[in-house]
Amino acid sequence: LMFSKELKDTEGLILVSDNESIVKSTIHTFFCFYSMDVLWLNKDLKVVDKKENLKPFKLSIKPKKPSKYVLELKNGKSKDIKIGDRLTFIE
Repeated sequence: LMFSKELKDTEGLILVSDNESIVKSTIHTFFCFYSMDVLWLNKDLKVVDKKENLKPFKLSIKPKKPSKYVLELKNGKSKDIKIGDRLTFIE
C-alpha cells in the first residue's frame, strides 16, 4: 500500500507467506500516508494479533504470534474483529 491514497471501505491487502512465521509477517508502514488496521492470521485463518489505527512511517511491526496471512484494512474496519476470531476469504 506504499505510495497509495487512502483505502476505500471495500479495499484491503492480503499478504501470504509460505508458512507461519513472525519474521515473514513483520511489516512496516513507510510511505503509507494514512493510518490503517492490520490483522495477522494463522494457517487456519484465526486472528492471532491485531493492531488498530497503525500510524504511517513505523518500522518493524511484528505480530505477537507466528502468522501466515497479514490483512491490511482501512482504519476502523477491524473494530468488531477480536483475537481468536476465525475469518473467511470470499472471492
